[in-house]
Amino acid sequence: MSFTTELADHLYKTTGALTRVGAGDISRAVLDYLHERIAGGDADLPGIGRFMISDRAEKRGRNPSTGEPMTVPACKVIKFQPSAGLKREINGQ
Repeated sequence: MSFTTELADHLYKTTGALTRVGAGDISRAVLDYLHERIAGGDADLPGIGRFMISDRAEKRGRNPSTGEPMTVPACKVIKFQPSAGLKREINGQ
């Protein structure tokens, strides 16, 4: 079962005010909105954490198939920093 389906099912069961179709529409809309926010830069999710866009510099590497040296191009990466509360919950504190 996909996360989107699980989220829709959770919304449907916990609210009691949504149809399954409505819960699915809302879950897709929320995930689309998060996607847009993260792609547009930093996105804070209170109680969960923060997504950040970071630049990764060009670096030297090796082709794993041939072992030949190669240049790995610079790119942007997504980093996630969990909130303090989420860290405590994960660590059982």
